[in-house]
Amino acid sequence: MELTEKDIDEFIEIYERVYKERISRDDAREMANRLLTLYEILAQPLPGEIESEAVKDEKGSNSRPG
Repeated sequence: MELTEKDIDEFIEIYERVYKERISRDDAREMANRLLTLYEILAQPLPGEIESEAVKDEKGSNSRPG
């Protein structure tokens, strides 16, 4: 995901409000990108969840209304 300048400005504002410290645009861009990367990793389903979904989908497509 590409961050816009507006996104970076918002990140800087939020960071300053929370931590009472001003950060540079470069630092903000790096921190925001790291945060997005972490979120993307955490948002992925776990391997067991992927297999469970595949089994559910397979069973659901084979069942016919009675």
